Amino acid sequence: MDILKDLGIGVSVGVPLADKQTLIDNYNNAIVSMPNKLGYQVTYSNPVVCDRTDVTVVNSAYDTSGNGGKKSVRLSNGWLVCAALSSDYLKIFYYKSIDNGATWSQMYYIDTTGASPTVLLKGFSLASVGTKTYTLINGVFNTSTYFIKNYIFDATIITNTNGFSAFWNLTNIDVDVNGSQSNIQPNCSLIIDTTGSELHACWSSKNSTYAYSFNIRYCKGIINSDEYFEGC
Repeated sequence: MDILKDLGIGVSVGVPLADKQTLIDNYNNAIVSMPNKLGYQVTYSNPVVCDRTDVTVVNSAYDTSGNGGKKSVRLSNGWLVCAALSSDYLKIFYYKSIDNGATWSQMYYIDTTGASPTVLLKGFSLASVGTKTYTLINGVFNTSTYFIKNYIFDATIITNTNGFSAFWNLTNIDVDVNGSQSNIQPNCSLIIDTTGSELHACWSSKNSTYAYSFNIRYCKGIINSDEYFEGC
């Protein structure tokens, strides 16, 4: 049931059902039945209801692919925030909607253009606590040195400016990234636990011990008073 909680849906668990579980939408009283996988009755207590046709966030050939990592989040104030990667791997653009997805505007970006040596942003994943947005970003600079950083900003405070300097000054979340790890793959994932106090990140890479195979790496961080990722 934690999956539903992570989506902002209050959940109560009731008596087991034999063949199906009933989901009750308290906002419009619509009842939806689906095959029961867990054997429990699940009741929506406070879902987010949105009847929205397709809306264009940005009309550009940006990338939101990647296995596992979130590319959009809902903040505590109701805003929607999403991000996309440019095809040249030099930029990540952030967009926000304050009207439940009806309209979108660019709110922030990270642009590595002109950096020396060249910095390529290969993959990212979003998470949020309150109005803070966390972005786990991995990539490579100088063609062969890999990095993975967790970048944080408050969506209600930042302006539509380039955050590259602040991002690049962050240390890697794992001390082994610039040491034994190599070939960090673009796909990565970042989640925050239900208490809003822990970050959990994973990605895949090679290292000196297992130089011929990719392995899943995991790092746990504690959200402290300064909202930084620490404690890997």
